[in-house]
Amino acid sequence: MGPRGEPNEPFGPPGTESRADVAPVEQLVEEAIENLPSPEEERVLRWRLDQFLGLGFDLVCGTVLADSPADLSLARRLVGNGCPVETAVQILI
Repeated sequence: MGPRGEPNEPFGPPGTESRADVAPVEQLVEEAIENLPSPEEERVLRWRLDQFLGLGFDLVCGTVLADSPADLSLARRLVGNGCPVETAVQILI
């Protein structure tokens, strides 16, 4: 409560936002929307994640690898030749 018993409004009373207050939020939203993956990029990311999980990588490592330029064929060779996935992650990243 404020000094006169009115509720505290840290950003001012509703409806008094200036364009300067709203603009940064709108810009952040626009940037977030622009950075969303396209449907094709999302399909590729999901496929890569599935491939890394199938090789034995856990969800966290698989997600990081899938969303990186990590070489999937190298990952297959490493794991296929007996390289522990923990070591393979260090090589691939």
